Amino acid sequence: MLDDGHSCMGGDDSAVDSSFEIYAAAVERCEEIVRESLASLASQGFSGESLLRAYEARGAQPYIVPDGDPQFDGIAFAETVVRQASAE
Repeated sequence: MLDDGHSCMGGDDSAVDSSFEIYAAAVERCEEIVRESLASLASQGFSGESLLRAYEARGAQPYIVPDGDPQFDGIAFAETVVRQASAE
């Protein structure tokens, strides 16, 4: 099960995004959600470290309820995406 993990102002606004039989497909969807959230924040003028801080504060942070597989870390993935973009 993949949850978008988005909660604003302490509320519980999260919703199940999808359910996957294959873990790799769930990770791929999580990565897509993080990239979409980063793109939305970047379009608001955030970049670099400010983009990461904005993502941590209000970006969609998906997670997977795995069955024996490792957890997906949306913040760590966002850091990787932003650092790679900064290096280009």
